[in-house]
Amino acid sequence: MSKNWKESLLTSHATVQDAKCIIDTSSMHIAIVVDKKRKLLGIVTQSDYRKGMLRHVNLNDSVAIILNESPETALLTDSANEIDDFFIRTNLMHLLIVDGEGILANVEYYDEH
Repeated sequence: MSKNWKESLLTSHATVQDAKCIIDTSSMHIAIVVDKKRKLLGIVTQSDYRKGMLRHVNLNDSVAIILNESPETALLTDSANEIDDFFIRTNLMHLLIVDGEGILANVEYYDEH
């Protein structure tokens, strides 16, 4: 399956249901929440969604209620070796790449390293 991280983008105005739809249908299986300038606000994973459901979060609530506001990121200026080292140290499947202002620029995938 081709990976297109842009299909995982959601705005901060999205609902929990919107995030669940993205998680279920995107190749990354996460929702990446950004503002209108594409500044990274956080991500929502299947685990974040399940935890929200256990807390009886409503599907029409704002995605902000289940948002992980501190996802792992790397800077555009980080080297390929630094990104490789990240994947070696963690069990994550992707790494969000941001510029110095927190604007989402790219996503690196574990299986491409």
